[in-house]
Amino acid sequence: MHKAIIAVMICFATAIPAAAQKAVMRDGHPALDCRGTIGSLTWSIQQVDFNGRPALKIPAVNFGAVAHGGILFISEDRIVFQSGARTSLDERRSSITREGWAIRAGGKRYWFSPPGGYAPDNFPDCVKLIDLAITDFAAAEQVFGRLARSLPSVQIVAWREFQPKAAAWRALPSKPAVSDAVRQQRLLAENAFKQQQFSEAAAAYEAGLEINPLWPEGHFNAAMIYAELKQYDDAAWHMRCYLELMPNAQDAVEARDQMLLWQGLAQQQAAATVK
Repeated sequence: MHKAIIAVMICFATAIPAAAQKAVMRDGHPALDCRGTIGSLTWSIQQVDFNGRPALKIPAVNFGAVAHGGILFISEDRIVFQSGARTSLDERRSSITREGWAIRAGGKRYWFSPPGGYAPDNFPDCVKLIDLAITDFAAAEQVFGRLARSLPSVQIVAWREFQPKAAAWRALPSKPAVSDAVRQQRLLAENAFKQQQFSEAAAAYEAGLEINPLWPEGHFNAAMIYAELKQYDDAAWHMRCYLELMPNAQDAVEARDQMLLWQGLAQQQAAATVK
């Protein structure tokens, strides 16, 4: 679906509430706060460096003869549990099994530990991310990165990486054709959009942009869909990428106005959450 078509169709769409995760900074690290289904409790998952490697940091409890509260670190190849200075688990990620609200390794269970002792099932978004990290850490990193993209520190790094790639793409005398893998994601996005499954459409565009970050149409359409979902940070990010790739596009002025509007709405959303 061309970006002009999706821009028209989006006017007739019905918005869907944003996901329950909220990107924050905790202890100097990007984190996701997941809202619980009971009260206003939150449960945080941090993205950290652990032993020189990227990892997700999750609160947990080891129930043995004595319960030990601690932290689970899930990385590309290991899962480690630390309680204070004590390490009681250090296993290959592939050897870990998921059991209910816990993981099992070495004959022991390590339970995910949200605040107040509530079951992790009250925090479904966090649990989904943990499950993905256990089975496919690289995919979990991509999901975390997309959700944390609204953080200024994350955006700064991402933008510094994107700009030279966009400049090299603009300088090409002829632009490469979209690959079949990206085309497939575009078709999936269009199909989801026609069924008003906007979150799924956004996810498909994101998947296509993971394959080819220099895909102007993907950025434009993702921006429009995120705006309809009222995820204005994501909408502004993708429109900024579109403009970096296509600064002289016929719709550049309108696109820039949309980006500025969404940046303002994102600031209003952020201010509202602080009150």
